[in-house]
Amino acid sequence: MTYSRVVSTFPGILLAAAMATLPTAARTGDADPLELDARDGERPLRAALFRAPGFPTVDAPELGDAVVDEALAGLPVDALASVSELGAKLRLHRYDALILPYGSAFPLDAWIPIRAFVKRGGSLLVLGGAPLHQPVLEDGGGWRLGVRQPSFAHEFLIGPAEPWSRSGQDSLKTVTRTETGWSLELPDPETVQELIVRLARRKDLAPEHGSEGHRDAILRPLVHVVDPDALPRACPLLEIDRLRGTEAGARWIFATSDAPLSAGLIRALVERVLQGASELDARPVHASVEPGEVPAVRIFQRRPFVRAGEAVPERAEIVVRDDGGREVYRGETELAGAAEARQGLVMVRAGAPLDPGLYHAEVTIPDAPWQPRRTTTGFWVRDAELLAAGAPVTVSRDWLRRDGEVFPVIGTTYMASDVHRKFLFEPNPHVWDRDFAQMARLGVNFVRTGVWTAWSRAMLNSGAVDEGFLRALDAYVQSAARHGIVVNFTFFAFLPPAFGGTNPYLDPRAIEGQREFLTAVARRYRGVGWIHYDLINEPSYAPPEGLWTNQPIRDPHEERAWAQWVRARHGDDPARLRNRWQDREKDLLELPRSDELHYTLIREHRRPRKLRDFVLFSQDVVTGWARTLRAVLRETAGEVLVTIGQDEGGTWQRSSQQLHAEAVDYTGIHPWWRNDELLASGVLSKVPEKPNLFQETGIMRYEDLDGWPWRTPELAAELVERKFAYAFGARAAGVIEWAWNVNPYQPIDNESVIGFWRPDGTAKPELRVVPEFARFFAAAAPLLDDFEPDPVVAVIPHSRLFMSRPGGVDGCKRMIRLLAERFGVVPTALSELRLTAERLKGARLILVPSPLVLEGEAAAALLAAARAGTKVLVTGVVLGDPYGEVPEALRELGIVDAGRPVSFRETTSGYGGEAPAWASFDQNASERIRRSVKPSPESLEGNVWHEPLPLEYAREDEPLAALLEAALAAAGIETQPSDVGVMARLLYAPRASSPSSSTRPRWTRGVA
Repeated sequence: MTYSRVVSTFPGILLAAAMATLPTAARTGDADPLELDARDGERPLRAALFRAPGFPTVDAPELGDAVVDEALAGLPVDALASVSELGAKLRLHRYDALILPYGSAFPLDAWIPIRAFVKRGGSLLVLGGAPLHQPVLEDGGGWRLGVRQPSFAHEFLIGPAEPWSRSGQDSLKTVTRTETGWSLELPDPETVQELIVRLARRKDLAPEHGSEGHRDAILRPLVHVVDPDALPRACPLLEIDRLRGTEAGARWIFATSDAPLSAGLIRALVERVLQGASELDARPVHASVEPGEVPAVRIFQRRPFVRAGEAVPERAEIVVRDDGGREVYRGETELAGAAEARQGLVMVRAGAPLDPGLYHAEVTIPDAPWQPRRTTTGFWVRDAELLAAGAPVTVSRDWLRRDGEVFPVIGTTYMASDVHRKFLFEPNPHVWDRDFAQMARLGVNFVRTGVWTAWSRAMLNSGAVDEGFLRALDAYVQSAARHGIVVNFTFFAFLPPAFGGTNPYLDPRAIEGQREFLTAVARRYRGVGWIHYDLINEPSYAPPEGLWTNQPIRDPHEERAWAQWVRARHGDDPARLRNRWQDREKDLLELPRSDELHYTLIREHRRPRKLRDFVLFSQDVVTGWARTLRAVLRETAGEVLVTIGQDEGGTWQRSSQQLHAEAVDYTGIHPWWRNDELLASGVLSKVPEKPNLFQETGIMRYEDLDGWPWRTPELAAELVERKFAYAFGARAAGVIEWAWNVNPYQPIDNESVIGFWRPDGTAKPELRVVPEFARFFAAAAPLLDDFEPDPVVAVIPHSRLFMSRPGGVDGCKRMIRLLAERFGVVPTALSELRLTAERLKGARLILVPSPLVLEGEAAAALLAAARAGTKVLVTGVVLGDPYGEVPEALRELGIVDAGRPVSFRETTSGYGGEAPAWASFDQNASERIRRSVKPSPESLEGNVWHEPLPLEYAREDEPLAALLEAALAAAGIETQPSDVGVMARLLYAPRASSPSSSTRPRWTRGVA
């Protein structure tokens, strides 16, 4: 039945149904006919071609009339020769697809009908260039180029585009991806427009921050440009099949290059786009089976829009081969269900029990009238010998180790390149094996993975962990082990799941659920050296709506724990506590209010000393939680490594690596945002007793005012290289990049661009960093060992930070950077809250940058170190301890006074310079920063030095540099002075060798 017959036969029904779905304002007669347009599955297929005289072609060769006529001869295609005709006729009830043949150019005056057509399920074919990136305006009977922009492409989440150039690389090859059912060759392009693609718009589990989106579409590369190492570098032809949502049923095909398109190629593209969307998928019921168990494969054929009279696939064929290519099973199964979603199940009953190992299952739908008709999945027969072959990962002061040898980590985060974060719910070991093989070839030896979302799907009730989930993890670990890659499995992300409780860290119900979940996973891998654990990714202590902050959760469990913590720290005397907190409120034990969490110029009712204690309490809670769950893992899985992967929030008020280090085996830092603080982030997150890994070392998305990428791909690659280099310069045990694959199903732009591999299967330039560092460390590893302790220690002013006082740890970070760039010295960092005389032994110089207040125990440790001969340099004012008191150790150090605000201009002694130096405190620092009232010393004498100015916050580097130079010299610290702004340091390792020193073997690291 045609669209016109529907309207004429049922006009009243159609109008009433349409109006019932419209907003009230639209029912008055203002309804947009574009919004009422709908597909007609009963009429014959037909496409609309926009073909206007004189319309410009951009970023692609112009298609001549003869080529177009030859390509479309006999095909159901109508040419629409003007913008007005396109606007009037482009409707879904008439056409199934729109063809735009002008490369990046499109008629802006027809944008609204184009948008409506595509948004409501119309297919789209763009021949050449960057689709919808170059608007063209009608201008006095002619055409005028508008401003090139990604706005219109981004409406369909296919932009912006980043140009890739062949640049004379004659060794590149253009390769057809025949597994997609596409067989025609494409001429070699010179330029390809690489699309930034996102395939989801909203979360599928809205309350969970780590949830990715609904899989609304699937992208298939049809052609790749491949380099001599077989790495795809560009994708000049791709298709996106829309599976769900208003666009479901559409197929979009983009020929995104300047390659000339022949008539035959164009004809094949038109025929393919008219097929519409489809998806053939196959997944093992259990991704890993026990020897003798019968594997099963479930098959899905999805066809979102089925036309009248269309053939419906009735059967699927399957061929299973072992990893050597030997066929072990061949069979077929009937497909059942609605035409839109057919399913089948194959029991792989081979003639003999399958040997342990990986198997690949190729599934074909031979009678489908569309492409693709083939897909491949896989499954494991559990290989106990492989699992037992992995040497356990252990740790020493600076390194992870295997078989006792240094194991420099060159790693990546990886879930899967097809379904990404849903990999343990929709497993495909064939895809994992392919990706792990590529990683191993490039030198990756470590992957970080885990569950970022959907814990209730893995374990709905306490202890009832889904067997399919566990079997999928078995297969994943075996797939990694097969290629010699260690797995770090992360259990939780951002906040631990509360499993029905109110506080994820303190509620016994939450802890019970977490314990059950950890036990169910870890018990499978006792004695398996290929896997160890990360308790949580980037934790916050906060309610769910307060992620990325540190604040009270305000539940009864927290209130009780807070009261117990306060009594343990301060005793039971309320007057003493009021005095310490300077708290006049009736309820002395009330938690800090929301308006107390941040600095303000006027104190009013705020209690910063109490806030400091709350932040310390929350740090202790997370540390205690980690200690509890680490014990669960140790009891279940043996002496297995446990860590927490924290971001830069750990150098601020969220769970600090310095403070939770005692509950883990190594620390981690995710250097995302603060790209000018990479070295400091690494230093502040490493403790001297344990290794530190740079994890999630990726590039966040930034855009300019029009939405173009802030950095070119090459600049992004340079930044990734700097991050890798700074990691090792900060004494890290390795680097783990985020992520191997861009996840196009992340429902936000910020997250859907990060990764080495684009959704079209091409490698970004930043991938080159991995093999470069992998080759170096493969050669260097036999020479490496734990480095000699750093002679310089920087004390992190955590009390100042936890009180939310201005400056926080910024001064400490600046001091670290200046030490590295000017003198080639990188200090070890220790928290003021974990300072002991024992940890300071061996240090020759201790730097205490602008602490404002100092814990009594920290002051005692500094005093003991000074008496033992260590030089101690304190800058800025010290008012007393965090409670306004002056313990004896602070008094003996002689560094306490009331201070005064800094002036805009202050003078220092110059520390050996020809004249006193000026220090400028701008940015309104005189209203936020205090100095000691003491004069600057003329020279550094004795073992305790106090520079009264907080030089870390001055505008100029020179006054602080002069002070540090004098302190390093007085302490007898070896330096490598530089004035070129390059961080360089020497790390001494007992087994390393270097021609630059004949007395002490050393290793040099430098970063621009």
